[in-house]
Amino acid sequence: MKKVLEKVGFDVIYEFDANKGTMLKAIDSFSDKLKRSDVGLFYYAGHGVQINQENFLIPTRAHITSETDVEYAALAAGRVLGKMNSAGVRIKNSKSRIKYFNDVVAQRQA
Repeated sequence: MKKVLEKVGFDVIYEFDANKGTMLKAIDSFSDKLKRSDVGLFYYAGHGVQINQENFLIPTRAHITSETDVEYAALAAGRVLGKMNSAGVRIKNSKSRIKYFNDVVAQRQA
């Protein structure tokens, strides 16, 4: 995915097997770059879980033995959405995002 996104002109923030601290720094960096960008895409290929209708991203080496650990050991996906909102990005539903992403890729390749 990294190579494909770079090929069509995206500036990619790539982390592999990131712990919570690294994930937080990457999300902050993503937010900063969004403020200076026309388009942003957040892609996460790791594990996640939903607890009480809230989605969480699970960092590498997170110590989770029960549901109550998730809030402290994982990252709320809402944090990413909040950073995107504060950067002024309009967030679309999944069908719109896919169409919009395809349109942007087509424009960048033209």
